[in-house]
Amino acid sequence: RLVAGHRDGTIRFYDFHGMKPTAPNADSNSSSEVIYAPFRIVDSDNDPLDQTGRHVLTAIGPSPTGSQWIVGTTSSQPKVLDREARSTIYHFCKGDNYVTDASNTKGHTAGVTGVAFHPLLKDICWTCGLDGSIRQWDLSG
Repeated sequence: RLVAGHRDGTIRFYDFHGMKPTAPNADSNSSSEVIYAPFRIVDSDNDPLDQTGRHVLTAIGPSPTGSQWIVGTTSSQPKVLDREARSTIYHFCKGDNYVTDASNTKGHTAGVTGVAFHPLLKDICWTCGLDGSIRQWDLSG
């Protein structure tokens, strides 16, 4: 399985075993173009808890167990989604934009550029952002 975040704010799931090429568009300039469509497209704007709107996905990473995805966007609030990316499990807090020292605020104050789960501890993850900070998060509480 391959998961890709797109600039339109969607998460697309591809399954290599079930991939079947589709015919190119009539509008396409290239006659040799082959398209492999995703088997699922999830809109990142469908979360009722997130009122910030649609954002470009900048980073996505799986948990070590494969049961969750951590997603970074151009928003300062990354989130953790379930395996199928249908529901949000955890929202990260937003940092205070008016604090000049990034170490004195709890969250990011600018867009998130990288995300990762700890390879051994399932409740620990890291994010980094355009605010110049790297943050460690504990999802257990």
